[in-house]
Amino acid sequence: MVSSNFALGDSKIIPLHYNESVDYYTTFLNSKFNVYSCCLWEGCNTTEEAEIQKADLFAELLELKKADKVFDFGCGFGGTASILTERYHSDITGFELRPHWVEFARKSYKARYECKDLYDTVGPVDKIYSDGMLVHQPREKIYGKCFQLLPPGGIMVHKELYATGNWSEKDCRELNLTFDNTGAYTKMEHDLKILEALGFENTVVERDITNYTLTTNNWLRMMLKHKEKLVELVGWAKLEKDHNMLMAMHKKYTERLFTVLFVKSVKK
Repeated sequence: MVSSNFALGDSKIIPLHYNESVDYYTTFLNSKFNVYSCCLWEGCNTTEEAEIQKADLFAELLELKKADKVFDFGCGFGGTASILTERYHSDITGFELRPHWVEFARKSYKARYECKDLYDTVGPVDKIYSDGMLVHQPREKIYGKCFQLLPPGGIMVHKELYATGNWSEKDCRELNLTFDNTGAYTKMEHDLKILEALGFENTVVERDITNYTLTTNNWLRMMLKHKEKLVELVGWAKLEKDHNMLMAMHKKYTERLFTVLFVKSVKK
């Protein structure tokens, strides 16, 4: 087993960072599907189109079929699972730890949603995907769980930010401070070693980091536009903290210190 050289995000900070009311997030996400992650913007004029384009890439890489049983780990507000359910008619279950997020997803979207720890899920399942969730998980543990759930030939696809260049452990620790210690950012080579050791055959698809700069820029615009409402919901201190974090993230993206990768892993 390959050991991680990069510390995981602070387990006390992560739930606090994501624990505000649904209204707070959906106000600055300001989109039909409320995808709290990077969208794919090439050729798109609206956030909804960019959300759908990303979901379609997930479907393509997953080789999604109508009969497939699919798990969405860390489904957030449920939008991507809903898009895939409507467009591809697969049997998709989204898993999320925050009860108020799951309640919102069940009321708003067309998929099955469960408030359950992903490590308590039971297989087999044909396919698994995640969007920006792995960074909050110990890599060996989450990849091992997915390997256990999938049958031979089963497919896992995850989308994540990966560091570019000659990053050291110290660099990544400093970088994680920029992200409020909510995750552990590393290089793709680190994850590929773990996946290959488990017995996955892997394909990497890259998308330009400008997709993240466009996404965060949109969130920042909405924070400014709806500042008074957001302050009423969470107070000025929280809004200022999140705004400053997004500004710092946006700067890292424009400096091209990250790349956006979709990793398709097929269990041998």
